[in-house]
Amino acid sequence: MKDQSVADPWKQDLLDFRGISKTFSNLVTSFDEGQVVSIEAGFGRGKTFFREGWAQELRNAGEVVIELDAQKSDHSGDPVVTFVGALAAQLKKEETKAQKALLALTKYGRMGVRAGARFVLREGADELIGEGQQALLAEVEGWDAFEDAIEKGGDAFTKAAGAVIVKQLATEKAREGIPKQLEVLRQALTGKEQGGRVIILIDELDRCHPDYALALLEAMKLVFDEPGFVFVLMVNADYLERIAEHRFGKMEKGERYLDKFVDMRLALPMTDAALSTAVEHLAMDLPLAIPFGDHEEFAVAKAARLAGELAPMSGLSPRQLKRVLLRIKMALLCYKDEPIDCALMVWLAFCDQGLNPNFAVTALPRAELSPHFGDLIVSGAMMMRSDGGGTANPRQIMNQSCRELHRIIERLAEHDSKIADEEFYVHCGTFCSSYIPRHQAMLDAIHQIDAN
Repeated sequence: MKDQSVADPWKQDLLDFRGISKTFSNLVTSFDEGQVVSIEAGFGRGKTFFREGWAQELRNAGEVVIELDAQKSDHSGDPVVTFVGALAAQLKKEETKAQKALLALTKYGRMGVRAGARFVLREGADELIGEGQQALLAEVEGWDAFEDAIEKGGDAFTKAAGAVIVKQLATEKAREGIPKQLEVLRQALTGKEQGGRVIILIDELDRCHPDYALALLEAMKLVFDEPGFVFVLMVNADYLERIAEHRFGKMEKGERYLDKFVDMRLALPMTDAALSTAVEHLAMDLPLAIPFGDHEEFAVAKAARLAGELAPMSGLSPRQLKRVLLRIKMALLCYKDEPIDCALMVWLAFCDQGLNPNFAVTALPRAELSPHFGDLIVSGAMMMRSDGGGTANPRQIMNQSCRELHRIIERLAEHDSKIADEEFYVHCGTFCSSYIPRHQAMLDAIHQIDAN
């Protein structure tokens, strides 16, 4: 059976990226010359999810796509080797294409064959300058003299120092043939002598060491700016700009460092409606064992709707929102033997992340029932309604805004709904003294053990 994520890469798309992916696909597949495009969004805004789905969509349309996680290649130190290794790994998947590419490289001399054999037939970025360095460097002009210098230097040249120099010389020599080798690789990957396009999607660049991130940008533009290669950077542009500014100083007003390397800049949009729908969908899986009451207001569905409502107002990224839901989930699991108001737990978790508590009246009226509110009830104070309806006593407020709790408090009093206001106030005040603090204590306990 065909994998659904391959047949429909947007099947699990909760952020409504399908539409924008079509627009980006039409744009990128119109390029024949070398091109660099950035798709920009802040941290945790769904860039990796979009990249994975979009890459499969492009493959389904017959495009050659290479996905590169720059953070994983950061250790290599040389972006040129990183790029060539990524192309090699793609060819490795199809042995016939790899053999054709290797044969084509023979016309570039023994250097091309040796280097090509390593990066075409073997997987891994460092294979370009891996085993066989001595054979490769034997063709470098002046290498014999350099070898003599090492021998005469004795201990002055340690093996470690020699290895560093060998690697650098091997890399520089291999770079001389990069443009021709890239053309061979492009033809081998696409199966076309003319018009074939290779799309390289680069993710996590903004999580690399600053020096490597900048070196990769420079290598991409200076070494790999060849026809048929389209680079797409999934980046937090503001972060990269700050790195560049720290390294090279401020740019002229109105100019940005990325403009030196990127031909076209695109934004990855996310609507409030899409974010709300996504969070509500995720919150439906909250593992509530014992609801606070049998009213629908205490069901997971209500908590999920509330989470979806609060998400756009919170200013949090999708990744941060997932962490909020994770903390709620942990609380529900750790206190599964206690009745929990799941919606209140959601509201408190968002408040912990900076949501204005004054939003309580419209988002979750019962979140007003704080210990302070209980003190006012016990003292018999009159409450002012916020909707212009004049004054109302606490019981009226409970009836109109928190009906789901009104019955619970009456049951706590072990009386019917006709108990006197004075007695209701006493029990309501007692209820309020522990209602929110108890739920907040559960979340606080999770914060103590959560290492995120």
